[in-house]
Amino acid sequence: MMKQEKSRDRPYIPDYGIEESDNGLLGWDFVQNEMKDAKNYWLSTTKSDSRPHAIPIWGSWINDNFYFGGGSETQNRKNLVENPHIVVHSESGTKVVIIEGKVSIEKNENVIKEIKMDYMRKYNLDHPPPFYRVNKTKVFCWDMNDYAGTPTRWKFIEI
Repeated sequence: MMKQEKSRDRPYIPDYGIEESDNGLLGWDFVQNEMKDAKNYWLSTTKSDSRPHAIPIWGSWINDNFYFGGGSETQNRKNLVENPHIVVHSESGTKVVIIEGKVSIEKNENVIKEIKMDYMRKYNLDHPPPFYRVNKTKVFCWDMNDYAGTPTRWKFIEI
């Protein structure tokens, strides 16, 4: 499993009165709580003709990574074979988490076991592999209860 280093700053969002200082930036615990507690997520991929494709999906947040499963003949899996870039959005439109990254197939048996246990806990489903991991490049988050003060961007680099 690759190791990542993360940094946090304020994303550029013009014309919305967003706080320019670092005051109010959300902590990583905000991302963890929203992703772990969510039951449904939105997954966006790109079709071979460059059109976007979005679907609701089930998934798991394990060890700071998002995982999801599904059939190899689904449209999103076909899209990911050609273009592994992906966007995942938490189900909440109030406490928002948006993850950008690239997908890879999870091969670690211990992680797969944890994902399967989480699927059983959340969905009462014994989901078979494969599971796909979203290797984060950026994460955006904010709380609409303080939209001007909370927008936060996390950037990730492999180390």
